Amino acid sequence: MKRLALCAVLLTLAPAAIGWRQAATPSSTSPVAAALLAKENAVADAEKKKDAAALRQDLAEGFTGVATNGQTFGRDEMLESFNEVSLVEYTIYDAQVVQVNEGAAILTYDAVVRISGGDSVIPRYQRVSSLWVSEGGAWKLKFQQATAKKWGD
Repeated sequence: MKRLALCAVLLTLAPAAIGWRQAATPSSTSPVAAALLAKENAVADAEKKKDAAALRQDLAEGFTGVATNGQTFGRDEMLESFNEVSLVEYTIYDAQVVQVNEGAAILTYDAVVRISGGDSVIPRYQRVSSLWVSEGGAWKLKFQQATAKKWGD
């Protein structure tokens, strides 16, 4: 059961599209926001292709995740559960980036999620918060929490 819960959070790492709450155009997006959105898309590509090496590259040492059911897991546990389900849809909307300092930023968004495989029920609508940190000049995902939500909340 814990492995399937980990799969739920793995899917929160796989964005397909980003929408902005504010009326911002891509050209007015901050360089940090643009970089984090690109990293989220790179993680999505890794999940879709089942590319554990690419995913490992984007996860920070000491990564911690919190699944929609409240279970926590680390980087190794997440990578072990990588192939248990397949992503069908992951659409992000209402994304916002808050830069904490030069080396850390928080990305929050709502997501519509559909998967195939496994017997766990993954909430279709989720609110996700990701902490990205700069390590050696590259953004790495350090922490992520997904929370089930109702459509329209």
